[in-house]
Amino acid sequence: MEFQINSAFENDAKYSKAAKAWRAVLKSIEPFDLSEISLSTIVT
Repeated sequence: MEFQINSAFENDAKYSKAAKAWRAVLKSIEPFDLSEISLSTIVT
């Protein structure tokens, strides 16, 4: 899973901080083989 930066908000400091944190979360769960159902449970 890859996180895409929305170019409309890339200069927004709050967005950049949140995007960096979200990217770190995705990177930390990358080694695990998570199904779509598992991922949807985590996100919601």
